[in-house]
Amino acid sequence: MALFSNHTDTATDILSKAAPPIAVSGLTMFGFSIPELVQLITLIYVSVMLIDKIYTMYSRYQNKSNESSE
Repeated sequence: MALFSNHTDTATDILSKAAPPIAVSGLTMFGFSIPELVQLITLIYVSVMLIDKIYTMYSRYQNKSNESSE
């Protein structure tokens, strides 16, 4: 395995690597402290997980009700 590879990073790779420090720096400039940022990110993460779970459960319920009616 070579020490340096010829892999070129795409824009998505670069942005995904740079997003956390940019977000923390930007929100810190607007007056948010690091503990507040952690709470905010945790709230967003838990909300997304809940919405995903509810959507998955609803989709399964719909599929079961469609299968039983046939």
